[in-house]
Amino acid sequence: MLAEASIEVAALQKKLEDNQPELEKTMKITAEKKIIIAKENAEAEDVKAVVSVAEKQASEEAAEVKAVKDGADADLAVALPALDEAVRKVK
Repeated sequence: MLAEASIEVAALQKKLEDNQPELEKTMKITAEKKIIIAKENAEAEDVKAVVSVAEKQASEEAAEVKAVKDGADADLAVALPALDEAVRKVK
C-alpha cells in the first residue's frame, strides 16, 4: 500500500515537473492580461467620468428646454383663444 502510494506520488511529481513550463507560461500570460485589464479599466473609468459630465450637461439642457417649452405652451394657451376670437370677429 505504501509502495503504491509512493509510486503514485512519484508519478504526480513527474507530471508536475513536466507541466511546470506550461504553468509558468500561463502565469506570465495571466500577469500580462491583468496589466492590460487594469489599463483598460482605468481608461473605462476616464470615459465614464467624461460621459457622466456630458450626461449631467444634457440633463441640465433638457430641463432648460422643457422650461422654455412649458413657457411657450402657456403663452400659446393664452394666444390661441385670442387668435380664435380675432378670426371670429374678422369673419
